[in-house]
Amino acid sequence: MVSRALMTQFLSACPILPPKDNALGQVADETGQTWLQVKADQAKAVQLAIYDQVYDFKKNDVGIWRLAYPMSDGIT
Repeated sequence: MVSRALMTQFLSACPILPPKDNALGQVADETGQTWLQVKADQAKAVQLAIYDQVYDFKKNDVGIWRLAYPMSDGIT
C-alpha cells in the first residue's frame, strides 16, 4: 500500500474568515496559549514542520486536529 502525504505551506491562519464549516485556524485559550487547528476528518496524522523540528497535532472527537503553537513569536 502506498501512503499519500498532503504537503502545504501554512502561511496564515486567518481568524476572521475561516473556510466554510471549518474551525478557526488559530485560537487562543483563557491562559493566552495560541492553538493551531485544522479540520481533516480523513487524515491519519497532521504535522507542523518548522525548519528541522516536526510537531504532531492531536485529533479531538469531532475531527479537529489541534497543536499548541510551539514558538514564542510569529503569531499575534
